[in-house]
Amino acid sequence: MCLGAIYWVHLDKMYYGNNKTDAKNIGFDDSFIYDELELTPEDRRLKTEMLLPEEAIRAFQEWAQKEDKIEY
Repeated sequence: MCLGAIYWVHLDKMYYGNNKTDAKNIGFDDSFIYDELELTPEDRRLKTEMLLPEEAIRAFQEWAQKEDKIEY
């Protein structure tokens, strides 16, 4: 599961068997992600471009006004 999703669901506790060094040793090294996040978007390997921000914000606005939502 994505670490972001794990935090968003507000678990009381997380169990795991391997650590980041174990993952790195078999080729699943996430350190480049943290390095990328330190860079400005223009300098990252994965190029990004914002599209239609006025339209996109509507989803967040609708969520904020939703009365039967489950808070994260």
